[in-house]
Amino acid sequence: HCSRLPLVPNSASIEACLGAPSGSFCDLHCLPGHRADGDLYCDRGVWTNVTCSPRITCEAVPAIPHAATGLYDCIDVPSGQACKNFTCDAGLEPTGDLECRSGHFSRPACAEKRCTETPYIENTAPGWSCQAKDSGGVCPVVCKEGHDKTNDIVCRNGLFCCAACLDLRDPVVQKTSEVLSVELRVPTAHTGWARRERGTALPARLTLALAEAGGVSPSRVIQRRSRPLTVDTTAIDFDILPAASIAEPSAREVVQALSKVLGGAGRGAAAGRAAPSGAALRRTQERAQASLPALAGAGAVLQVAWRGTGRLCRDVPIIENAGDLTICANTLSGGRCLLLCKEGYVRTADLFCMMGKWSEAACVGAPCSKAPEVNHSEDLSHCVGAAS
Repeated sequence: HCSRLPLVPNSASIEACLGAPSGSFCDLHCLPGHRADGDLYCDRGVWTNVTCSPRITCEAVPAIPHAATGLYDCIDVPSGQACKNFTCDAGLEPTGDLECRSGHFSRPACAEKRCTETPYIENTAPGWSCQAKDSGGVCPVVCKEGHDKTNDIVCRNGLFCCAACLDLRDPVVQKTSEVLSVELRVPTAHTGWARRERGTALPARLTLALAEAGGVSPSRVIQRRSRPLTVDTTAIDFDILPAASIAEPSAREVVQALSKVLGGAGRGAAAGRAAPSGAALRRTQERAQASLPALAGAGAVLQVAWRGTGRLCRDVPIIENAGDLTICANTLSGGRCLLLCKEGYVRTADLFCMMGKWSEAACVGAPCSKAPEVNHSEDLSHCVGAAS
């Protein structure tokens, strides 16, 4: 029997073990913050040597944005171990383990999942697929012959979103979905329409004139940029947007009517196609002939440069802590707009126009890239990278 109890500092009472027979164990409970470094065992009348040593644990759980509930169950994880309760909200995944290291937790983040599965999009080309993409990655969509994509797809929260392949042989789809980008070549020597570097209203005047001639609202004619082609010629780029209803002229009808007045044959989508007949077309031709005689007489030429499909994003996106985003208004479907955040904030992704709606993006607080300086404190290098 072990008749004499050992002295074990930082342990609870072990008086119940007094007189224990040889070969038996005594339940040893260390005080909080300590752990036993062995078993208390009666060996032929003598207790083995055991101590309650300080236990290095991580008590302060870091704040991790978008961590799921249960994070605070990680308190008191021993040094060198990871907390198994650390998970992220739906659509997000941890960038690493939440591990206790020398009394401090590591600082993983909850990041958007990668997109690994090709989505189903009707009327895509045979064999089309998407490779795995990180969040914010773009996958080009390839449609089968006779169809046009509304935009490419973007990886968000582990899923690709969102596009369609539309049949432009359908008159309704053509009217309400087709966008034509045109290049108007204007002789710069023609004083009535000359563009100078400063102080002229030529773009606005041309927008109104083209809209009136095409029989459409000025909101359907978007002036993108102007640039010198030669010393004598300036090119001004416009987008003719889809019709809001089948009662309005399509972008194709407007461009064909204007081309008859201004000269030049549309290339790309409109090239080689007969102009549609009917009262709507005759009205657009009459308006064009009445509105643009000066340009026509000066030798201005209209060319179709590019064709697109899908609704544009008309509104300026509203994002807290972002810079000026007015340039994003009237972005075509599939277009990208650079998201610039205010000082101290970083963007989660760029903005994409997807079938008339902006993709999800935000300006979040920038993480702290330097260790804090606190007098008489221990090493705080583990704080580097902490989220705002």
